[in-house]
Amino acid sequence: MKLKLYTLTPLHIGTGEELAPLNYIFLKKNGTFYRLSHRQIIAFVNSLPNGIDNFSNWIGKKYLDLKQTKNNLELSDIDKEINLFDFANSLGRQNVLFSYLEEYKSDLSSAKVSIDSWTRNRYNRNNIYPLGRIREAIKNHTQQPIVPGTSIKGAIRTAIFHHVLSNHLPRKKFMSLVKNQLNNSRVTRERFALPIIHEIFYCGVLEDGEREAKLEDEKMDLFKLVRVSDGQQRALDNAMSFAKINLYLVEKKRARDRSKTYFEATQQRQTSYAEVISPGQAIHFELDFDIDFLVCLKPLLSDDGVRQGGQYVWVGLRQKVQHLFGLDLATLTWENKEEKRQEVLQFLLDKVQAFSQAQLQASQSWLEHFQENDKNDRYSTSIRQGFDPVLAYTQQPLVHLGYATGFDGMTALLYILQTNHQALFKRVMEQFNIGNKPGNRGKYIANPDRFPKSKRLVELKNQIAPLGWAIILDAQAPAPAPATTETATTTAATARTLQPELAPKALEPEYFTGKVNYKKPPLLDAVVIKSGRPNTVKVYWTEENSPEMKLDGYRNPLEVGKILKVKTVFTRKIELRQVSYGGRKR
Repeated sequence: MKLKLYTLTPLHIGTGEELAPLNYIFLKKNGTFYRLSHRQIIAFVNSLPNGIDNFSNWIGKKYLDLKQTKNNLELSDIDKEINLFDFANSLGRQNVLFSYLEEYKSDLSSAKVSIDSWTRNRYNRNNIYPLGRIREAIKNHTQQPIVPGTSIKGAIRTAIFHHVLSNHLPRKKFMSLVKNQLNNSRVTRERFALPIIHEIFYCGVLEDGEREAKLEDEKMDLFKLVRVSDGQQRALDNAMSFAKINLYLVEKKRARDRSKTYFEATQQRQTSYAEVISPGQAIHFELDFDIDFLVCLKPLLSDDGVRQGGQYVWVGLRQKVQHLFGLDLATLTWENKEEKRQEVLQFLLDKVQAFSQAQLQASQSWLEHFQENDKNDRYSTSIRQGFDPVLAYTQQPLVHLGYATGFDGMTALLYILQTNHQALFKRVMEQFNIGNKPGNRGKYIANPDRFPKSKRLVELKNQIAPLGWAIILDAQAPAPAPATTETATTTAATARTLQPELAPKALEPEYFTGKVNYKKPPLLDAVVIKSGRPNTVKVYWTEENSPEMKLDGYRNPLEVGKILKVKTVFTRKIELRQVSYGGRKR
């Protein structure tokens, strides 16, 4: 199946390498980014009198300055100064550099850059914009973007993973697998989800004399039947650009007099730019499924496995093919295999689309909370405008991939968050230090409410956009009509209002059914019945005991009827003494 990704927002898939400031120049006067190879740097240096000696002395001093300071801000500033303009300027030869760039510009790689407001304001009087170290993207020899087939396949695999978890894997089995991993002190964060992955994607190997099939054999991974080629951009124009990626989150802050705390939506500036595939680019790739393998294997099945020497292999094949690919092996024949191949491919795309809707639900929930705490609207409107080009195409098969996909796009995490496994996820957070601030030396208390708390978003000219959103289209399909700010906003508003898959599920307060332990008091549902400072809520403890209480820990008036989770304080006699804000129910 020949398809293409049509990018709606910037997409970054990195090489793992960074461009150092010495490898490029971004001139403010013509708004052009020039990438310089080692050969081109040496050619310029050699064009100057005593160029090599002067360059050696200049760069030696810079690295000595780096060695002598331990202040991170100073280290960053010195690192930015190690660029060709600074060298030319130290010799009073900046005009020679400008002439060199103009003369050889056809041989230099150049691209557009979306300068973030902080950089623009700080370096307004400079001739160049120091962009720091830049995350490099995967490209071919002509500097056109490549989207690796593994990245596309990974996004598809995650969507299928979420589908099977949500619809086929028994909850009891899922809980058992997670708890076994939590009780294993040798398990690392990277290998934590492996038993769940094996349970979903791998067929078993049953040795003679054994009662249970083992699921660790890589050869039994059924998703190897899915094949995805690398994505290529076929146009001759440069599809790459550069943009600043920052972190956006709601932070708990303390008032100036240190007497109170409050929450505020903030931006945390990150150190570097990233090379990205620009919005509006078509990346062509092929998606295929090895139906022939299943046609050949089907006659060999006996007792839902294939006899091979002293063991059975491909144990559980029938059920897993049904769950993973929507294919009933009983209906598969040589005559209808091409029809079945197309059905499987469409099944995969349908599940990718369904997963993207779940991701957008999570993003909208995050943005609503962010906006509630962005009192002066410093970022919220710009972020909504950044999401509008995605929401304008929610009826198309959307996919989310690449850097900054976020925790929502990882393996089983979105499923855990959607199914209200807060207590279980808290244990995972504590065991692997998830959500802890870098460099925190104090006690870490995991809080699964409103997780993930931050998002990496890219700052463009007129908006703050998510990364990695694209539409999957037939290779011959025309590009979608450009979504202007006005039409995208209107369409997105309609999508949020009318589309049931994007609208959050209707929430209802629920009574607590467990037994209260006053030492570890539970979170309870509550409904705001009076807005004010403080708010008054009805607490859904039991049908016989639903007290109306003042809500602590939230200083702003809440909308009447809003459903919350409240933290509780009970006495030894199990009397409810106090409730405080614990987040919105979702």
